[in-house]
Amino acid sequence: MLRRQARLRREYLYRKAVEDRRRVIEEKKQRIKQSLETGHVIDTNLRKEALSLVDKVQWEDKGPELAAAFGGEDGGGGGTHQDDEYRWAGVEDPKIMMTTSRDPSSRLKQFIKELRLIFPNAQKMNRGNYEMKQLIEACRANDVTDFIVVHEHRGVPDTLVICHLPYGPTAYFNIADVTMRHDIPDIGTMSEQYPHLIFHNLTTRLGKRVQDILKYLFPVPKEDSKRIITFANHDDHIAFRHHTYKKNKNKEIELSEIGPRFMLKLFSIKLGTLEAIEAAEAEWVLRPYMNTAVKRRFLSDQDGWVQDEEVFWLSDVSEDINSDADSFNMELFDVMRENEELCHNDAYYLYVVVRQTVQVTACGFFEVGYPLVTSIIAAATTYLVILIQFS
Repeated sequence: MLRRQARLRREYLYRKAVEDRRRVIEEKKQRIKQSLETGHVIDTNLRKEALSLVDKVQWEDKGPELAAAFGGEDGGGGGTHQDDEYRWAGVEDPKIMMTTSRDPSSRLKQFIKELRLIFPNAQKMNRGNYEMKQLIEACRANDVTDFIVVHEHRGVPDTLVICHLPYGPTAYFNIADVTMRHDIPDIGTMSEQYPHLIFHNLTTRLGKRVQDILKYLFPVPKEDSKRIITFANHDDHIAFRHHTYKKNKNKEIELSEIGPRFMLKLFSIKLGTLEAIEAAEAEWVLRPYMNTAVKRRFLSDQDGWVQDEEVFWLSDVSEDINSDADSFNMELFDVMRENEELCHNDAYYLYVVVRQTVQVTACGFFEVGYPLVTSIIAAATTYLVILIQFS
């Protein structure tokens, strides 16, 4: 059995390597063809291979372009290689197993309970002292399609690992800004219908890859399902939102957020599974310390939504804030008026924090943010007063 798995794995990696080489050659030919048609100078890194590739381009038809449009040489939709990992998606419902890191905190246990309700056909297991190799082998033996692990840092969920079985890929996401259903009083029960999915602003090749990894965690929904899950990308941060909708007496659609909510940021995709991840080839890795890292966007070239970058005084947005915070607003407003130049940057930073906490967006916000706003404004007011006194 082990020999068979090793052989299948080697054959799988070989087919992927062949497909990747063909894809690179095809991309080079398309770039040379485009340069010849437009009359532009051929890129310097292609000039050595240009003569040999031009001869091939002259005798080719639109077959490779059509194959690429359909997702591979065999026409596997949504994939980039002939043995697409998700070729059976939609034919069979996914079967998901979820667990945590060792010795999880109570907050992490609550978070994974909510994740289990998000993904239909998902099961949760206690990690215990099991090794990763044992877990992956057990999942393979029981036809599990995806294995999800959630990690934490000091009680705050910080990493989500999605491992597609039997051969990969494995995607790593950072988790931030988690608001759980357990934090919302009297929120009620969660719908367990198969959800409709909305993917926004995932347009690049890597963005489509991430979309496939997330999309095929969910089964095909029914048309009359009232449950919606949204993955909206903005500046390579994917916002997760979970809603249900209904029609009122006027036949207008009313959205209600049922949580949880969080942000995901991809930092690695590896072509392997978790039990042998050290030996797996990296398909993509985030490199945030390069000089151009701040300027580059990987999941999309465009903004997901328009952000208001104007600077406002906090008194201008006090209507958006709970009335308990008005006194803090006015105190901070007076301090800033007296020391406008010194406090400009601090005021803008505080405005951004408050605005992100209480503004109403298309996805909606929980009211749990209001007590947090009061404490934020109080702390920031004290900080600015001290800053001005000692400047």
